Amino acid sequence: LDRGRFAPVLILQARRGAFLEAVPADVPIHDLSGRAVHRSLPALAGVIRRTGVEVLYTATNAMNLAILAVRPRVAVVISEHAPLSNYLGQAKWRLFRLTLMRLRYRFAAAMAVPTSRVAEDARTLLGQVPATVLSNPLVDVSLYQDVPWPPPEIRDVSGPLFVAAGRLVAVKAFDLLIESFARLRKRHPDAHLVLIGE
Repeated sequence: LDRGRFAPVLILQARRGAFLEAVPADVPIHDLSGRAVHRSLPALAGVIRRTGVEVLYTATNAMNLAILAVRPRVAVVISEHAPLSNYLGQAKWRLFRLTLMRLRYRFAAAMAVPTSRVAEDARTLLGQVPATVLSNPLVDVSLYQDVPWPPPEIRDVSGPLFVAAGRLVAVKAFDLLIESFARLRKRHPDAHLVLIGE
């Protein structure tokens, strides 16, 4: 980001993770000490006040709901990374969350989603929400130039090859993909599936 126009601040539930080393030195990091989202709101409000944040981007459903419930005097950009119907199928307090999302998501300045399918799913469940598709950035392939592709296990595959990439977590529904692929293999035994994840 152009530092002449933007002064990014990183606010974390807990200061840990594999990407901390990649945070530029001029970006201050504020740690909310690993508190549960609803218990971190006073500390978050303090950071917003002290730093003069004008736009707040939230990256989790719990933080989306918590921030929009307190209605801070900053523009809030919420995000959802997968279809809400998938997420809500496994979420705690499903009806409570759905009700809160229907009541509060419309107050967001924007809702960032990675695909039009996620946006459509949100509108189906929630009505008019300010969903904006921000596609995931392309990966710099030079980072993986030393990784053999295709992997040795599938190098000599002659049939259709399917590749799925993502975190290996329930909300990504790899279980559904594997079940579906098993059915496909009954009709197309030469098909292969590669999962790329953690």
